[in-house]
Amino acid sequence: MESISIEYAVVCNRGLIRHINQDNFWCAKKFLDQDNDGLEECISGRTAISTLPVFLVFDGLGGEVSGELAAWVSASTFNSIEAERYNMDSQEFLIKAFNLMNEKVTDYAISNRINHMGSTAAALLFEENTVSVCNIGDSKVFNYCNGVLSQLSEDHISSFIAGERPYLSQYLGVSSDEFRIEPYYNAYEFSKGDRFLLCTDGLSDMISESNINLALAETETSVEAVHSLQEEVIAAGGKDNFTILICDVIGV
Repeated sequence: MESISIEYAVVCNRGLIRHINQDNFWCAKKFLDQDNDGLEECISGRTAISTLPVFLVFDGLGGEVSGELAAWVSASTFNSIEAERYNMDSQEFLIKAFNLMNEKVTDYAISNRINHMGSTAAALLFEENTVSVCNIGDSKVFNYCNGVLSQLSEDHISSFIAGERPYLSQYLGVSSDEFRIEPYYNAYEFSKGDRFLLCTDGLSDMISESNINLALAETETSVEAVHSLQEEVIAAGGKDNFTILICDVIGV
């Protein structure tokens, strides 16, 4: 029986306009320090499905104070709990992780007298036959298969009201005194050849889904794919921080 692996690549870029980077990620036990200027170069590798590989992206809320701290607290908190995925049901683990990340962000804000801080999060966790998707906020997870790009995550955006700018209705950093967060969760079957994209809105707000689809169609490897998308964002003006993480399902 053919073994299945995940080939991955991630870039995290400050963009051309913002003075600080408020994005972060978790990939192969790597994430950025709280003070960072993004990744200097792409991180890439390959891991077997048997390792239950998991990948996340975070976007500190750009309009909030200390968004970069919220993203870092979220990533470092996940790093402290990630090994528990081997002993738990995937849904139970991811929901627990999201709730713990939320708790740690709110605790950090209280301890450091920060009025408000928050972060989005989007995660993929692979098992033998399925991939679990979990997210909160508007960072996205896509599947690309046979020329078709499909969004697997759910955006937590307020209902549109004429004259008002939509805002996030869910994110990490919400006190339990306000309301209980409800991360989106679903599980999907996958096949060899499937490609998955996790990204912050620095990509999805700048590049249309049709152009994302085209970039994924025209690249063979995960490294080529993240570089292609990164070049498109920069060419479009790079108005926000952006994180692009590609996972390819391959045979060995």
